[in-house]
Amino acid sequence: MYNTALPAALPGQPAPGPPAVRRSGPNWLLFAGLGFGGVIILFLVIAMLTAVLGIRQGPSAVPADFPVYPGATLDMAIGNEQWAASAVWTTNVQVNSVDAFYQEALSRPPWELIGPTPTVRGLRFRRTRGETRRGELRFVERNGQTKIELVLVSSSG
Repeated sequence: MYNTALPAALPGQPAPGPPAVRRSGPNWLLFAGLGFGGVIILFLVIAMLTAVLGIRQGPSAVPADFPVYPGATLDMAIGNEQWAASAVWTTNVQVNSVDAFYQEALSRPPWELIGPTPTVRGLRFRRTRGETRRGELRFVERNGQTKIELVLVSSSG
């Protein structure tokens, strides 16, 4: 146990206060500055890789001929022409209508329907012409909305 009693005051002197705590260790201002600088450097590295690798965000991340459910709102899309794309759309339509739309749309060239996904509600498909791709669509219905989740990858990579 520590002795928490303060030393007694000398006659004619005020009582001493608690001992001063001296911090030893990194200079916190320098540490914070390097942390902020690290974030900026990380942002610049990501921006450079995005430009070099051709990563796209938004609607251009998904192949232009990929069927999108009419009226669906794009929530997120990121991709690369050569390797992969991922996107999420939301619609206020029931999942059965979305499923039926994609079963029909992915049965027409340049797309070919492979079948249902094995574990969740969705479809597997591939592209039959041009850049060969394969992918999955997953349909998730929640609170009256259907999320349409796309994962598309290059068949060769």
